Amino acid sequence: MFSRKHKAKTPVQQSLNKSNKRHLGKIETQIIYWWSVLGVIIHLYSMLIAYYTLQVHMAIHLFFTLSLVFLVYRAKSTAPNPEKERIAFYDYIFSILSMVVTGYIIYDWQGIIDRVAKPNRMDLMFAVILILLILEGCRRVMGIVLPIIALAFTAYSFLGPVIPGVFGHRGASFVRFMSIQYMTTEGVWGSPTQVSSKMIFMFTLFGSFLLVSGAGDKLMRIAVAFAGKYAGGPGKVAVVSSGLMGMVSGSASANVATTGQFTIPMMKKMGFSSHMAGAIEAVASTGGTLAPPVMGAGAFIMAEILGISYLKIVKAAAIPALIYYICAFFVVHYESKRLGLVGMRKEELPPKIQSIRDGLLVIIPVCVLLFLVFIYYPVMKSALMSIIALLIVSWFTKNNKMTLKKILDAFSKGMIDIVTLSLCCATAGIVVGCISVTGLGIKFASALVSLSGDSLWIALVAGMLVTIILGMGLPATAAYVVGASVVAPALLKMGFDPLGTQMFVFYFSCLAQITPPIALASYVGAAIAECNPMKCAVTSMRLGVVALVIPFMFIDSPTLLMEGTAFAIMKDFTMACIGVVACAIGLAGYFKTSVNLLLRLACIAGGLLMVMPGAITDLIGFLMIAAALTVNYIQARRGPAAPAAMKAVEDPR
Repeated sequence: MFSRKHKAKTPVQQSLNKSNKRHLGKIETQIIYWWSVLGVIIHLYSMLIAYYTLQVHMAIHLFFTLSLVFLVYRAKSTAPNPEKERIAFYDYIFSILSMVVTGYIIYDWQGIIDRVAKPNRMDLMFAVILILLILEGCRRVMGIVLPIIALAFTAYSFLGPVIPGVFGHRGASFVRFMSIQYMTTEGVWGSPTQVSSKMIFMFTLFGSFLLVSGAGDKLMRIAVAFAGKYAGGPGKVAVVSSGLMGMVSGSASANVATTGQFTIPMMKKMGFSSHMAGAIEAVASTGGTLAPPVMGAGAFIMAEILGISYLKIVKAAAIPALIYYICAFFVVHYESKRLGLVGMRKEELPPKIQSIRDGLLVIIPVCVLLFLVFIYYPVMKSALMSIIALLIVSWFTKNNKMTLKKILDAFSKGMIDIVTLSLCCATAGIVVGCISVTGLGIKFASALVSLSGDSLWIALVAGMLVTIILGMGLPATAAYVVGASVVAPALLKMGFDPLGTQMFVFYFSCLAQITPPIALASYVGAAIAECNPMKCAVTSMRLGVVALVIPFMFIDSPTLLMEGTAFAIMKDFTMACIGVVACAIGLAGYFKTSVNLLLRLACIAGGLLMVMPGAITDLIGFLMIAAALTVNYIQARRGPAAPAAMKAVEDPR
């Protein structure tokens, strides 16, 4: 369970800290195993039986996740002697301290609330210890980027009086800062931790049950059965399978690390270059964080921020996610055509009906989840009922029965998997607390409004750039929380719709996973593909560049967020699909034959015009695309240029 991975090749790969997991002996592994199992049981008891207050429940959540991080993850990326590794004595101390400072909240939360304006010395001491432990724990699981951001915001909280201009402020006192972070629900115990301790926890547990039950293999077989025979089949398998896995896993990097182990070698074997294989998997996996029902845990935080139902978030995310995957699918299709890559042989493909039948282990629980969400059943209980459905279905399968041992394994895996998100959310909570103390969100909003003048498009482009920069090197959830605190207030002040604004910020926080120079999902793909990480990241951005347009579509056209008449929704969706497919042709440079530069530009420009709302732009865009593709079709009929031969594909290394 705690096996070591290969050493990361770049600082950003090191930030993933896969190699930070300890390779422990049997006794210590068993201690962690049963402690994590107990953590799940206590979480479920707190949420579903005892109904503890939210503050106590969050403290219980960090009681387990913060204590586990120091046992499971070492301080450095490599162990001095991995064959005889032990938990360092100071990590036992950190783990115990974690339990003490969170246990203090559990024991005396009511007293803490009563003295929030006048914290005593123990309150302040425990506040400092908790913040330091969270930052160190986050560094171990996610690298240095997010803790540095949190420290920068903390410094900003204290240095306000010496900062000139609009971003200056009167500064926060030490007592007030620590009180807000530790004793209120605006800092560590804010919305990110609230959502992490409940909804994210339940969906992570659901995902762990799916993986332990063998659902990943079932999804892969379905994808291979339906997409494997087409041109560039392995690439399309990556798009389909990563989309299916991402819908329930909700993590781009984890999705690449899981499905990429199968799809990337398969793509390389069929003729894709190494950096192209890694990029396709990264783009496909990033789409999983945008796809309902889990959406990289952002859906739950978004619902909390907006105060609306989770179902409305899911409905709003459906069409943009579908457009994203249509774009990814056709980019891979035309890239494969250009390179002359063929599909998998018939004998390599599993039977479709049998694949679906085997996939019922996944299909039925996910359908149960979606059905319960759509009838407004409580979200956490929906996840629980889906787990129960999976347990029942598993007993009607031959090789995937969920025995007591597998259930406990799923408990342990779920608890350890939630550690990363929990620490990210707690660290993001520190940032949110700093923004609350300083009023940075309002200041940034005023600055952006002043910078953009009356131009809404300048404001949107600036918001996009800031969100992507904030999201570089961060998991999508943490990037969204920071972006929602800084960028969203500015866009709301410009008059944009709240739901569209939050989706806009969330979308770009996810796309930061494939945006150079720091593109976590792309770097994971590069590590598996054994290629240059930056080349893989640049290729990912080229393949996914059309996705940068999608948020501008739905923030300006709410029909793509399922708001409006059915006819308007279908019309705008159809126009957007035609537009992104045309852009895919332009990016790949191939339709019926190779497309020259002028026709490529016409396809891209026409596609962009079609994704913009408006009858005139749709008509102009459609005519441009039709003209370009007609010319290419005539060129192919006269003398089709042979696609690049397999041997012309770049060396996989």
